[in-house]
Amino acid sequence: MGEPLPAKAQPANGPVRCTKDRLEETLFERRRDLFTEVELVFFDTTSLYFEGEGGQSLGE
Repeated sequence: MGEPLPAKAQPANGPVRCTKDRLEETLFERRRDLFTEVELVFFDTTSLYFEGEGGQSLGE
């Protein structure tokens, strides 16, 4: 499930996705409707970087 998807299934500009990502997105969309609020969102910050003045210490 962690294998990258074929190039034709990848977005033109974005991160490389795998089958697991597609499965998670499909399950999320299936459970969510117009009136469902998102209560908790996880944001992966392992690959973030900061530029500009103070960028070296801002992300610590």
